[in-house]
Amino acid sequence: MKKIAKGFTLMELMIVVMIIAVIAGFTYPLYDKYVMRGHRNEARQALTAAAQYYVSNYSRARRYDKVYDPDKPFSPADWGDVKTLSDLGLDKTQNGLYQIKLTFVNNKVADSEETAQGFVLEAQAIGRQARDKCKFIQLTHSNTKNASSASLVAGGSITEDNYKTLGLSPRNGLSLECWRG
Repeated sequence: MKKIAKGFTLMELMIVVMIIAVIAGFTYPLYDKYVMRGHRNEARQALTAAAQYYVSNYSRARRYDKVYDPDKPFSPADWGDVKTLSDLGLDKTQNGLYQIKLTFVNNKVADSEETAQGFVLEAQAIGRQARDKCKFIQLTHSNTKNASSASLVAGGSITEDNYKTLGLSPRNGLSLECWRG
């Protein structure tokens, strides 16, 4: 009586392992892409929350950088500064993969002091998220949504003149991809 072999041969196991490796090789990049896209959503939510605070303040103070003081309605220089992103808990996203920066757009009217008449919020991808093509995601006071591979506000202060030349173009393909859900 001949014994019939039960089980798998080494060759059959190697073929199965190879098939699994090929499938994993194709699916992991897609999975990674969807994870990064989810992190981008968190950055967009943080930008929107910060923008809501500064726009709400503007409706009372008519400027973005100061908090209206009803005891001193005619002396904006004595008003307090608005809360920083750190005070609001919005300087980083919850997962820590985006650093949020705020830059005011300054506008000098005649001989008066410069006032912040606009802002640009920018989320910079850090850590493992820095591999994402949406390295910088911007949101302005006028709800202009932009994304780029380089920072648009790296210099710090922005004047109204160079704000127009920043290249904030919500119609470019990268911006559309980075801002869609």
